[in-house]
Amino acid sequence: MGAQAFYRWLVRKYPNILSNCVEDASPVDPATQNPNTLGWNDFDALYLDMNGIIFPNFQYTGKKTQNVEKELFPKIDGSIIKMFNIVRPRKLLFIALDGVVPRAKQTQMRAQRYKNAIALMDDIQGTNFQSLKESLAAFEANDPNIITPGTIFMDKLGRHLKSFIKHQQESKTAWGNITIILSDSSVPGESEIKIMEFIKSQRQQPDYEPDRHHAIYGREANLVFLGLLTHENYFTVIRECITQNTTRDYQFINLWVLRQYLARDMNIDNDQDFNLERAIEDLVFICFAVGNNFLPHLPGFVILEGIIDLFINNYKNFHREHGYLTTNSRVSISKFRAVFS
Repeated sequence: MGAQAFYRWLVRKYPNILSNCVEDASPVDPATQNPNTLGWNDFDALYLDMNGIIFPNFQYTGKKTQNVEKELFPKIDGSIIKMFNIVRPRKLLFIALDGVVPRAKQTQMRAQRYKNAIALMDDIQGTNFQSLKESLAAFEANDPNIITPGTIFMDKLGRHLKSFIKHQQESKTAWGNITIILSDSSVPGESEIKIMEFIKSQRQQPDYEPDRHHAIYGREANLVFLGLLTHENYFTVIRECITQNTTRDYQFINLWVLRQYLARDMNIDNDQDFNLERAIEDLVFICFAVGNNFLPHLPGFVILEGIIDLFINNYKNFHREHGYLTTNSRVSISKFRAVFS
């Protein structure tokens, strides 16, 4: 996918946008000073794309037990607490699960679900089970398709998270002093899209704070794109990285630093009228046009072979003559042709 390649290109070109996450090994009080923000403003808001929490924990749990919920839900609770303690948000926690998605995404998900089921049945057929009943029980316990909007499992998870949040608010000061929003699977839309729509809606509120520091955790590489498109001054993406000793550490991708690099590299003339927000929208459009889950890859447009570097270099000359490539989420096809001419 284009987003994955973009992430690899990004950290190679701008390594200073990354910073290591400090995680206390001992139990911590999240109401205390955050070691990740010493000498700077605390994080105001934490957004959790729950796909990045549910699926990894399911993979570690499903094959070990037939009572998935009993084993899995406490692990999910622990992962949420872990991320909360790392970020220690002072104003807002937003937890989002996938809801019903648009038709194009449904088609893609359905195809993947069939592939998962076929692969799982192949594994079961190669095992000497005592009976078909045991085989089906093992299948159900290991079937990741239950993590789909509209299933009984997702309904139970939503109700469990409501109880979990209530318990945390009643027992932990840091949880009780902030606003907590749960967007469960009954709310339509992909989790990361629901998060971004919420952030954008806040910009329309009379009490909007332009310097609010946002942090989002998830495994989707397109969170970098989405974070840029919020146009928030301070936005941080938290990603998991696997070290050489296979331990799972976390890194901050500081988009507020990336924005400074992009302002430097895309505005070579130091034009006073240069609009960084519109230039970022142009860049994100090009990255998605290279190819993603729903668009075929354009021939010759390979991120890791330098297509984004070419775009940024050409954009300087392009912008002098043509202005911006996109306007209010609409692209000019004639300008698109001119970008790489």
